[in-house]
Amino acid sequence: DIALSDGVLTHHLQNGEKQIMKFRSVTMKATDDNDQLQLDVKLTDAYEGLLQARVSLPADIERMLMPETKISGQLDADLPRLENFNVFLQQGILPVGNIRAAIQLEGTLQAPRLSGEAVLQVPLLELGNPATVFSRSILNMQLAGSDIKLQGKSELAARPLLIEGEVNLASIENWR
Repeated sequence: DIALSDGVLTHHLQNGEKQIMKFRSVTMKATDDNDQLQLDVKLTDAYEGLLQARVSLPADIERMLMPETKISGQLDADLPRLENFNVFLQQGILPVGNIRAAIQLEGTLQAPRLSGEAVLQVPLLELGNPATVFSRSILNMQLAGSDIKLQGKSELAARPLLIEGEVNLASIENWR
């Protein structure tokens, strides 16, 4: 078990910049039960954001990497400042905003299945140069198997914009 409290995570980027995240607590626990490795992680950031994850994999490393290996997991997130989690990414691509998510993972490494939902809210997002500015964006995502259904709304040039679509993860090369 690992437990940390009141600290700072720092990620130094290749361009010399750094991403910083203040946290209240981080706990990590790994247990080996009936040849299954159970990993639990819980992180509370300085703004009361909560991220919890649990993954179950075979304890045997050779079996862990086989395509037919059974996997399961869960991710729960309530992050009022999503941008703080840029510290975990190679490039700071997460916008200012918040996300709530409850996602389950089942299946095999070869054919993972997702279920659950997530809601992303981004008050202001600038894309491209010159910038296209989206404001008051809300995106709801429903996950089922390898499908993600998207539905939301935003404003573009002070006009409403509806967002609707579907992504099939299985059709994306190397998505696993």
